Amino acid sequence: MDLKKKLWKIFSLYIRLRDADEKGFCKCISCGVIKHYKELDAGHFVPKNKGNAVYFNEDNVHAQCRHCNYYLSGNLSEYRRNLETKIGKQRLDMIDYRPIVKFSPNDYLFLIQNYTKKVNELKQKICG
Repeated sequence: MDLKKKLWKIFSLYIRLRDADEKGFCKCISCGVIKHYKELDAGHFVPKNKGNAVYFNEDNVHAQCRHCNYYLSGNLSEYRRNLETKIGKQRLDMIDYRPIVKFSPNDYLFLIQNYTKKVNELKQKICG
């Protein structure tokens, strides 16, 4: 598995755990449906094809049901409304600022290690 895919796998899990309650349930950022974190995606507000600056931006990625993420192409109008409530207008506006970010293999390894640690800490809170 390449480093970007490996980072996405752990980052996606982190996002869903971050957004989960103590029993492991999350609310979809777009439609509000509540499901277990294992049944949700980590959906991007600004599409991940816009580069690493948004691909791995915690403000840009939130728990999202698969229906909104895939079938409604993100359900972006509701995503924006709920995201502004969640993180505020100033942080939302900063997501649109997309500098070119290139990761070295060491950057990926550092982030994988960092998010693995965060995932393990969140799993302790959720799973006991």
